[in-house]
Amino acid sequence: MELWELAHDYLVLYKVFEELLNKSFNKTLKKFKRSEVTEIFHDFKENYFDAHPFEKQLKSIHADYVNKIFKILTQTHGSSFKPNPKRIPVGLDFISDERQFELIVYYIIAAAIISYEAPDVYKKSNQKVSFEQVKPSLKVIKASKRLLSAIREQGLWVDEFKHHLYQLSEGEPISEQLEPTKEPLTRMVREITSISEHHLKIHTKGAGRFSTKAIIEISNIVGHKPRSSIRKITPIQKKFCKKNIKPLAHQIKTPLDN
Repeated sequence: MELWELAHDYLVLYKVFEELLNKSFNKTLKKFKRSEVTEIFHDFKENYFDAHPFEKQLKSIHADYVNKIFKILTQTHGSSFKPNPKRIPVGLDFISDERQFELIVYYIIAAAIISYEAPDVYKKSNQKVSFEQVKPSLKVIKASKRLLSAIREQGLWVDEFKHHLYQLSEGEPISEQLEPTKEPLTRMVREITSISEHHLKIHTKGAGRFSTKAIIEISNIVGHKPRSSIRKITPIQKKFCKKNIKPLAHQIKTPLDN
């Protein structure tokens, strides 16, 4: 199977895995029922998830990139990445925090591969594949600057409108307005950014964003050409950071959804 096909299967299994994990941690369940769910989770983890070929093939073909990604996320410039307890329970005796973190990172890589190489799998959900922020055109920027200058010259009070006008004159949008994009690198960065914000608590110097250097290594895995750079990736990240965008991977259906 192609790596993207294994990645897609991995996304389905991960969603099942997370649902079982959360159910096993649900304190509202009666004790006997919770123990049953935990047993199911144990069986699933050992016989299906940990043995999944995606992780094995990824580490076999792209070992250098994978090792760099984990090193960047855990060691480089003092960054720390922790599972978010609101989504993923931590400290459970049948899976370590470290292993949970590894599984989440592989999930992010799998989703990145799908969004880059095979975005058509999401068409069944009738969802647009990816989006980018619409920014003011050069015509709007010039007109905003002229009007802002005239307002300042008169000393006219226009309250919030003046602030919005300044944003437009600097080429920045007033509010979120996303449009579809066909650029695969943008799709991939959008997916990585949205998933990391949903699944991880990130503490970095980059405004809490997923490591740009790690994204570059993921772009190497998908074979993006020309080679990505921090200057290329960072502006794309900023378009989607803190937008609370639902990851495309969350739309994938599992047997538990039926």
